[in-house]
Amino acid sequence: PVCQVTLFTCSSGAGRFARAMSTGDENVRVAVRCRPLSKKELAEGSDVVFEKVGRQTARVRDAGTGQDVQFDFDFVYDDATAQQTVFEDVGVGALESALGGYNATVFAYGQTGSGKTWSMMGDPSSEADQGLIPRINRELFARLARQSADAEGGDPAVKRESLVLGAHCESYDESIDDLLAPNAKANKGGAGGAGGFGRAA
Repeated sequence: PVCQVTLFTCSSGAGRFARAMSTGDENVRVAVRCRPLSKKELAEGSDVVFEKVGRQTARVRDAGTGQDVQFDFDFVYDDATAQQTVFEDVGVGALESALGGYNATVFAYGQTGSGKTWSMMGDPSSEADQGLIPRINRELFARLARQSADAEGGDPAVKRESLVLGAHCESYDESIDDLLAPNAKANKGGAGGAGGFGRAA
């Protein structure tokens, strides 16, 4: 089997995000990432049927016919792709769009065990293995701090503040749960609902 996670990024409006991540007016980008074989798959003698061909093409061998089939995406990642590369390709554009005033979303789609959590969270305690969420959060607050310092320009009378609201939700089996309040359904109003949080920067 081919275990893969698909990362989607989208933004409203043709603003900085579109200019940074698109060659035209598209505001949705699709990346595909294939994880390495698990210990169980290796023990069972499973074969790798996924191959990254260049930056935007994936080649998959059809187990039934043995023929190769190619698919094109905006970005293609194999098991050797660093988390930093995924962040630079997928995370930075979404972050710049959000800071530019546009709605931006990054979400992962794939079967159980395909690597969604690894792509999104990774290992937060490891600089090299952090996923998109910790990297985007770190860069977000770093940029807000720089913007605040630039706005103040050394004048103590000038102060710029930013408010960051966040929610951590899971969509599964046609229900949405707030992971910051596991016993409550997520507030459909979004950030700041049950379990939501805010932080001034």
